[in-house]
Amino acid sequence: MQDYKWLNEYCLNRFGSAAALEAHLPTPATSKQLKALSDDRYLSTMALRVFRAGLKHSLVDAKWPAFEQVFFGFDPEKVVLMGADHLERLMQDARIIRHLGKLKSVPRNAQLILDIAQEHGSFGNFIAEWPVTDIVGLWRYLFKHGNQMGGLSAPRFLRMVGHVYPQL
Repeated sequence: MQDYKWLNEYCLNRFGSAAALEAHLPTPATSKQLKALSDDRYLSTMALRVFRAGLKHSLVDAKWPAFEQVFFGFDPEKVVLMGADHLERLMQDARIIRHLGKLKSVPRNAQLILDIAQEHGSFGNFIAEWPVTDIVGLWRYLFKHGNQMGGLSAPRFLRMVGHVYPQL
């Protein structure tokens, strides 16, 4: 096994103290908080992660209010009905990032969220109830069933919604 003492020392030097380093680390959301997050917020965050992939985050974040508008507040019930014609119109909208593959991922991921919500009550329930000992399995599930959720997108999406596993 590789020794990561060097990494700890680097982080301590960068942040100045163990307390400053700890303060910089994310605070995991509770199961209750994950369950309380609405499906539209999960879809919005998933889409945000997809659009941030490979792009400057500040650029995507600056355009995000327009994304909220053109995707109906990311209501999965509405987004899933968006057809090819609607997506083609979005390709002409300069207020958003016009990447057809990423735009197509939004209704596809809306369907994923609706399918999971039908079985588990909500997407938040599904995320919160996934076994804590199988984080990689959850990444794989999102990669396999989601759209544009490969590479680091699934783990980063989960971190964005507060699904950060504590050390076991």
